Amino acid sequence: IPIRSILLTTATLLLLGLINIASTAAFYAITGLATVALYSTYIVPIALLVLRRLSKDEIPFGPWHLGKWGMPLNIFSLVYASFVSIWMFFPAFVPVTAVNMNYTSVVYGGTFIFSAVAWYAYGKTTYQGPIKEVRE
Repeated sequence: IPIRSILLTTATLLLLGLINIASTAAFYAITGLATVALYSTYIVPIALLVLRRLSKDEIPFGPWHLGKWGMPLNIFSLVYASFVSIWMFFPAFVPVTAVNMNYTSVVYGGTFIFSAVAWYAYGKTTYQGPIKEVRE
């Protein structure tokens, strides 16, 4: 059974690689989307942690934490991830034409809109969430 997942992943990556032959703009949009989406997944939890620390809420840390360096590193991470995310939407070449335009913003926006519609149409009513354990 694991071989099927490896074959599916390989075939998907090969097909995505073939997009570069047909259109470099489409390939750049996909790779740009992957980068911006990855940094977005870092920005959200770090921003929530920073907001919680700024509100002076008690945060139960695990066995490993950064101590006094945690807040400066979290703020640096937010600034860096935001900087990279913003610049990933800019075109790589000047002058900008329809062929070399960076369509990452269009694909990112479309993905966000599709996800929001899917959440409100289906996910909001069917998602149960994780089971929370209550300790006494």
